[in-house]
Amino acid sequence: MKNIVTLTIFELKKYWTIARIIVFGAIFAVISIVSLVPKFINLPLESVELNFGSIIQGSLAFFIPVLVLFFTGAIVAGDVRSFYLRTILARPILKYEYLASKYFFALINLLVGSVFFAIIPAIFMGLFYESPMKFDFFISLLTYILYIAEGSLFISISIWISTLLRGYTNIFILAIWIFLEASLNNGVMNSFVSYNVGLAIFADFFFPGGFSEASKLIESGGILFYESLMWGLAALAFFVALSFYQITKIKIDVNSD
Repeated sequence: MKNIVTLTIFELKKYWTIARIIVFGAIFAVISIVSLVPKFINLPLESVELNFGSIIQGSLAFFIPVLVLFFTGAIVAGDVRSFYLRTILARPILKYEYLASKYFFALINLLVGSVFFAIIPAIFMGLFYESPMKFDFFISLLTYILYIAEGSLFISISIWISTLLRGYTNIFILAIWIFLEASLNNGVMNSFVSYNVGLAIFADFFFPGGFSEASKLIESGGILFYESLMWGLAALAFFVALSFYQITKIKIDVNSD
């Protein structure tokens, strides 16, 4: 565990340069200002009841995939190419410890990023708007946890792909995967899936959006969210296991180029 913590701290220090902090700080400032635009231009929101849970759900649905794409590009393949992985494993560090540190690195960044880009702007809306705000702490917390779980699933898929393919290919494939999943969940691809027996049976596994679907069901007051939650947990366990298996197959003495 000590090696995992040490590697995670090193990864965070290596990633968060002054330039990146400035860029992400500027993005956070812009998002915060945008969230207050209706207040600044005096839009008539007094008669509109805002739902805090729906606000953070929409924010998280957008920012979670974007943050994962930001933080996991070439997350393993880059280390193979630069021979950093070989340098790390030349020390008394196991491959699973290295990969676990990558998971913690991505998850910590996801947690911090989601708070700054989704939660805090939503709080600003609640504090500065004069319109009534419906707030349910338990539902909001559950929504956040489920979308973090969805982000963890995206992280596991991105890491797995990065153990297979070189460069930033993992985030391009993940972006397409996320787009197809969103299209399926929004009903855009339903007609196509319904005519394909294989996709109709395994759509929930091919495009694992169980956590976000469970969050939407909970927010709408539905009680039959357990099936979606189980699909999400199964997909997460599968891709995490797959990535840990695949890391053992990487040839660290061969340049990925």
